[in-house]
Amino acid sequence: MERRFKQQPTFQKSYRDFRLKYEHLGHMTKASSTSGNKKEPTCFLTHHGVIKESSTTTKLQVVFNGSQQGMRGASLNNHLFTGPNLLPALIDVLLRWRTHRYALVADIEKMCRQLNTVTYGLACALYLAIRTLRQQANDKGISHPLAASALLHDIYVDDILTGAPTLSETKESLWLRELEWDTPLASSDTQCWRAFEEELHLLDQVRVPRWLYMTSAKDTVEIHGFADASERAYAAVVYLRVNKPTDSPSVSLVVAKAKVVPLKQVSLPRLELCASALLVKLTAYTQAVLQHHNARVHFWTDSIVALEWIQGHPSRWRT
Repeated sequence: MERRFKQQPTFQKSYRDFRLKYEHLGHMTKASSTSGNKKEPTCFLTHHGVIKESSTTTKLQVVFNGSQQGMRGASLNNHLFTGPNLLPALIDVLLRWRTHRYALVADIEKMCRQLNTVTYGLACALYLAIRTLRQQANDKGISHPLAASALLHDIYVDDILTGAPTLSETKESLWLRELEWDTPLASSDTQCWRAFEEELHLLDQVRVPRWLYMTSAKDTVEIHGFADASERAYAAVVYLRVNKPTDSPSVSLVVAKAKVVPLKQVSLPRLELCASALLVKLTAYTQAVLQHHNARVHFWTDSIVALEWIQGHPSRWRT
């Protein structure tokens, strides 16, 4: 590090400014000498700087390494509890974000720094940071209910995705044939991939509105799910229909999921049944995330065989 400072004076100045600011904010204090004091365990937290030229704000990123092993083969992170995973599923946060007419996006600055106790690079940093935010939400929930709700439900790491109602298919043939990554493709597969590549630019024309058009408690919500299957894959998609008392209804794509068929050959009707099962799970997930447990649910499939199986007695089903 000292050698790099001599070779790059600008880097040295940026590093010095970072340390001074870190100390000024109260995130660290100068330690007293520990020589001869063997009563308390001591750990030296190594760090290094990374220059990110593409950054428009802070080009120098100082990285703390809590996993650096000492002379005895142990690191600081070896002695720290990581805590439970408090992060929600990212798709949950994104789906809830789409329910707001007006979107709000925020970033929590210096989230993983806590005064003289923990910093990023430590195994417990993320847990403690999120736990602190949740405690803040609980403490201020009465006086700031909207902010507390956002901290509890609309945050992923240090990003907040919330809002308010007002202004105040990759191809599967290669996998099925079990080809290695460097195996030359057959001419038919080559043509297929080239056609796929030529159509990729059309994705720029696909637009999915973020807002789900829910505005008031008087709106009635219907959930419509569609399931379908082919010899290569099966899929399910969920739509939300919002019926408004004084306006025409709106329909929005909420979520979709696809799965490739197993290598073992399966009949098409059975794949249609798999698609229906996938749809039920996807719909239940959507209801839970959007909290529309009382919404009317409609399932749609064009497979008569799958419908007869579903309506038949379970004793007739083969597993």
